[in-house]
Amino acid sequence: MTEVDQAAPAGRVKAAGPSGLSRLGEVRHLGLVVALVLLAIVGVVTRPENFATSSNLVSILALASTIGVITVGMTFVIIGGGIDLSVGAVMALASVWATTLATQAYGPVVMIVCAVLVGTGAGVLNGILVTYGRMVPFIATLAM
Repeated sequence: MTEVDQAAPAGRVKAAGPSGLSRLGEVRHLGLVVALVLLAIVGVVTRPENFATSSNLVSILALASTIGVITVGMTFVIIGGGIDLSVGAVMALASVWATTLATQAYGPVVMIVCAVLVGTGAGVLNGILVTYGRMVPFIATLAM
């Protein structure tokens, strides 16, 4: 919507503030923050000896870090106009390989290298199917 600027010469129009639809998105994100704060308050009130500890905060951040790293990668894919549906499955595959190696006592370095190689291999296979196989990214990553 626009409105006529009183200080401007006749016929000039100034842009109105943010529309109702853009504010709706801001309110939706604010709701997520409020829900997170409420969950934290419930945790602190009901189990302060377990929830309000530094080790619990480190655990929460460590578990969220995997999703954070994947989110950064998916951001680049989406900005490039692509789509990748295999992210969760490849993460699960890499973690299963790393966990299998953990039971064999190879050490953390071998586990990390194996997980990275499995993820890289799946990504390269997806890339080859899309680039050289001329498959639609949606289908190629769904099949992965």
